[in-house]
Amino acid sequence: MRAIFFVQWCVVNRDLTKCAYGREVMIYLKQHNLIFLKTRKTASTSFEVALSAHATGGDVLTPISGQGERMRLSAPLRFAQNWARSGAVEARYRRFVSAPAPRGWRRRLERRIVERRMERARVFGNHMAADKLRALLGDRFDAAHKLCIVRHPYEVLVSFAWMWHDPARRSFAQTVDWALGCGVRPNHEIITLGGDLVADHVIRFERLSADIAAFETRFGLSVAPHLPRTKSRSRGDMRPAREQLSRLQMARCYEQNALMFEMMGYGR
Repeated sequence: MRAIFFVQWCVVNRDLTKCAYGREVMIYLKQHNLIFLKTRKTASTSFEVALSAHATGGDVLTPISGQGERMRLSAPLRFAQNWARSGAVEARYRRFVSAPAPRGWRRRLERRIVERRMERARVFGNHMAADKLRALLGDRFDAAHKLCIVRHPYEVLVSFAWMWHDPARRSFAQTVDWALGCGVRPNHEIITLGGDLVADHVIRFERLSADIAAFETRFGLSVAPHLPRTKSRSRGDMRPAREQLSRLQMARCYEQNALMFEMMGYGR
């Protein structure tokens, strides 16, 4: 049943790269001894696309969403690499993203084939949690600099809900309720081990430009010139999250993200 549901979910999305690693993306730049722990709804996809410009052949770049992945086909950006056990699977994924393909059932069939092979072959994934990365990398994880982007949990929730909202099927409030109960891993689980923050460099979404500039200065990596706008149109209401959430929804969000509120000093 799980496999059937996952294939159906991919077909509905109509884009392999949106479903292949939506569950767990990261970057490991070995030359710079830097791991990017990718959180959700924090502009992390745009940052990951820009950061790929500094990758070399031995670095790990995991697949990302369709728009961003197609951007990485062009230099100086670098396409997803070294994320799977099989080079053949990675090559097929690249062909799928880059080559025009017929629409309809042929495209859906190709998507199913590639997706299943990706799932079997993958080693590193998108939004991969720190504990899983540490298990894979061992001492290299502990020795590396860890970078992440954080955002107020209310804003993350609203952004996530707008990404999935279908006004023809339900109200936005109902979509928020669904988002609160869908079981997606909270961002704090991606950037902590045993409740402790593992990232030694944190970029706050609320002061994105200034914090990216500080990152560039510290690591000597130019990111801002390569930043795209990859998912900026999905939010249908630009009001602050507090104005879109009920008190009960904010309380549930706090309960699920209490550690992030505490670590980053976010107000309720």
